[in-house]
Amino acid sequence: MLTIDRLVQFGADTDKGLERCMKNEAFYFRLIGMAAEDGNFNKLKEAIDHGDLDQAFEAAHALKGTTGNLSLDPIYEPICEITELLRARTEMDYSDNLKVIFDKLSELKEMIGLEKNMCQKKISGAGRFLILLLCMLLTLLFITGCGDEQAVPESQVPSSDSQEETQEAEEGEDFVPYEAPEFKSASYRKDKAEGNGQASIDCSSLSKGYVAASAKSDKRLKFQVIKGDTTYNYDLSSDGTPSVFPLQSGNGTYTFRVMENVGDTKYACIYSAEKSVELRDEFQPFLRPSDYVNYNKESKCVLKAQELASHEQDALGVVSAIFEYICDTVKYDHPKAESVQSGYLPNPDETMETGKGICLDYAALGAAMMRSQGIPVKMVFGYVSPDDLYHAWNMFYTEETGWVTVKFEAKGKEWTRMDITFSANGADMKFIGNGEKYADVYYY
Repeated sequence: MLTIDRLVQFGADTDKGLERCMKNEAFYFRLIGMAAEDGNFNKLKEAIDHGDLDQAFEAAHALKGTTGNLSLDPIYEPICEITELLRARTEMDYSDNLKVIFDKLSELKEMIGLEKNMCQKKISGAGRFLILLLCMLLTLLFITGCGDEQAVPESQVPSSDSQEETQEAEEGEDFVPYEAPEFKSASYRKDKAEGNGQASIDCSSLSKGYVAASAKSDKRLKFQVIKGDTTYNYDLSSDGTPSVFPLQSGNGTYTFRVMENVGDTKYACIYSAEKSVELRDEFQPFLRPSDYVNYNKESKCVLKAQELASHEQDALGVVSAIFEYICDTVKYDHPKAESVQSGYLPNPDETMETGKGICLDYAALGAAMMRSQGIPVKMVFGYVSPDDLYHAWNMFYTEETGWVTVKFEAKGKEWTRMDITFSANGADMKFIGNGEKYADVYYY
C-alpha cells in the first residue's frame, strides 16, 4: 500500500509535496500515480535513442517540473542533471543517466502497484497530463497567493466540506458525481424586440450576456456590437432567421446596429439601438450558446457532455474528460482547412458526428460541451506564431485554478488558453502555427 512512510523511505520530500496538495494525502497519492505513468519518460528514452536531443530536452524539462512539484527527489535530481546536459545539447552516452531515472521510476511504480484504490478509473495519457498540470498550478496558487477576488460561477462555489468529500471519493467511498447547474439558454424573443419593420433587435436579455437580432433584405446584412473603441462585426441572415451575439466587452454602454450592404464592402445602418448593460456576472456571455457556439439542450454534444460529466466529481474532471474525448475522437480536417471560406460558422454536433474539423470546429465543440455543464468558456480568435496564422482556441474558468490550459501557463483566477487543436489527431502546423506565441483578437 502506498503510504507517506514508504515515500519517505523512497526519498521523497513528502512535507513539501503534501503542502502543494493542500495536505490531502489521497490527492497527493493520485498525482504521484499519474506522474509515474507520464508518457514523457518513454519520449525521453526514445528521443535519446534516436539522437533527437531537442525532443529529449522537451521531455526532460516537462518531467523536471512534474517530479519537482511532487517532491519526488530520487527521480527529480537525476532528471535535473540530464535536463541541463540536454539543454546544452551535449553529445554523449546518456545510458547511465537513463538507468538511474528508470530504476527509480520502477521502484516508485512498484509501490504504486500495491495501491489498488488510488485511481478509480482509467485515465488516458492526455487526461493524466492535463489533470497533473492543473493540480500543480493549483498548488502554486496556494503557495504564492493570488490577486483580487473575482466573481465565481455558481456551479463552482465550493461547499465547506468539499475537500472532505473529495478525499472520501478518492478512497473509493460514496462517489458523488458532478452536478451541473440549470442549463443556460439564449434566444431571440420577437415579442420583446424593437425595430422598424425591416430589422429588429431584442435587448431583453442584456444582463444575461447576449443580444439577439433579426432582419430581412435582398442584400447582405451585418450586425455590429460596439462598446467604446471595440467593434464586433457579424454576418446576419437576410431571410429573417434570428441570431444571438455575446456581450463580451463587459458592463457599459453598447451600440447595436443592423447594417445593409450598399455596394462593394460598404454598409449603411438600417436600424440601431443604444443600451446600458450590467451583467449578472462576468461569466454570463460565456455560459450560453451564440452563433459561433451553437447548441441547445437537446444537442448531441450536450448529451455527450452530460454523460461524461456523470463520471466526474468536479468541474476540473469534466474539463479533462471533455478534452480527452475531443482529442481522441476528432481528427484534423486538412481538405477543409484548405478550402474554408470567410464567414464560416462551426456546427458542434456535425463536428462530433463526422469526427473531423478545423480549429474553429474544435474550439466550438469544446466551448459548447463545457458551457452546457456550467463551465464558462471563451472561444478566442487570434494569431499564432511564427507566421501569424489566424487560429481559434478556448479559454475556460474554474475557481480552483483560474483559467486552465494544457500547454501554456495558467495563473489562479485568470483566463488561460486551452488549445484543443494542438492535441488533435493529425493537426497541421501549416494551418495552426506552432503555439509558441498567441495574440488574442476576438472573444465569442
